[in-house]
Amino acid sequence: MHTSRPRLRTTLLSTALLVLTTQLGFAQSMSTPETWSAAQHEVWQTVASYSDASKERDLERYLSHWHPRFLGWHSGDDVPTNKADRAEGLNWYFSQTTPEDYALEPLGLEVVGTTAVVHYRIQQTLRMPDGSTAPDVSHWTDVLVKEDGRWWLMSDHGGSVAPASVPAESLGLKVNHVRLRVHDVDAAAAFYTDVLGFERDTAPCGPGRIGLKGAMLPLVLEEADGPLPPLSEATPRTKVTLEAYDLHATMARLKGEGVAFTIDPPVPFGVNAAGEPLGLATRFQDPMGHEFSIVEEPQEGAAPFDGIRVYNAGFDVPDVEAAQTFYTDALGFEVLSDEYLPNVPMQHTDGSFAFMLHGHTDLGPAPTIQPDEAAVMMVFSTADLAQTVSALQQRGVDVLINDAVSSVVTFQDPFGNVVQVSEVK
Repeated sequence: MHTSRPRLRTTLLSTALLVLTTQLGFAQSMSTPETWSAAQHEVWQTVASYSDASKERDLERYLSHWHPRFLGWHSGDDVPTNKADRAEGLNWYFSQTTPEDYALEPLGLEVVGTTAVVHYRIQQTLRMPDGSTAPDVSHWTDVLVKEDGRWWLMSDHGGSVAPASVPAESLGLKVNHVRLRVHDVDAAAAFYTDVLGFERDTAPCGPGRIGLKGAMLPLVLEEADGPLPPLSEATPRTKVTLEAYDLHATMARLKGEGVAFTIDPPVPFGVNAAGEPLGLATRFQDPMGHEFSIVEEPQEGAAPFDGIRVYNAGFDVPDVEAAQTFYTDALGFEVLSDEYLPNVPMQHTDGSFAFMLHGHTDLGPAPTIQPDEAAVMMVFSTADLAQTVSALQQRGVDVLINDAVSSVVTFQDPFGNVVQVSEVK
């Protein structure tokens, strides 16, 4: 779902730039639009044009300004990326963010023959799919070449300035989704939508992946590149719990669809502070072999809902105190409550629910699996992946994979769970 962090370009009309020159903070030693040559204005108009296409989320028009042999280097990437790499990332990024209050500020522009170098700053506010907003400032250097009478974007370098508002101790990590690896993503999507009643997310989340909307958090189905090991080995401790409003009625409906339950009839689960059961629970496997619990937790005043939705997700751990230490000290999450020991709900630093830690003293030693064998993964998000990776490494977290192209890192917690962090602006 997640790709190399693409830049977001914005635009101001070049005529407006001529009027607002004194407000844009140029250094006295560099030329301004008032003193630019015709060639410099021509170059800037090209930059303004593809920036405007980016602002309007017109990917085809945006990329039409890029040279077929484009090779750029984002400051957060380990290696340069070509036009195809950026196109894949931009397609997802454009679907996830909407720019507001943007301003494009030229900082330097030189033309030598058929080559131009442009330095500029972008300031904007990004609106996310959930309605939240975040300020973003980025610095860019673009190299353009003139061929066949027009200017082409040949290369770039730059990226967002690391947000000073994210406390170093918290990392700003948030739960983004849970990824389920399957042999046949289309067949899996059909089961989750037609049988379980999930809604398919129309937003693109990368090749070979299909998103499913859930009440608590999304699920993403990912096509496995090769054979998957037995799920008992590949997903030892990362769990997803589902929820139904009327569990008995839901079980009857699913049985009619051929779903078999390993707990039938359902049994009470958990207890509250008064020692009373929280509700009913059962278990089943999907056709791909993933095992789920389904719970019914009556809550006073709760509105009825149809189908099945995500109740929570989390990790089974043999030592819940050690798990709390890792996820608080190393990753920056906080304990929401210790009322339900040995089950501990964790929260983000803003107080919102994040995930569960389920204490099980009989789990035994953590199995050793390769990162690409994990059939279920919790995926966290961060606003600045480079900053997060540096902080994780300083805290002793062993980063197994750092995928600069996809802007995703993979690590394994001390309890056998493969976890990913993706960059989401």
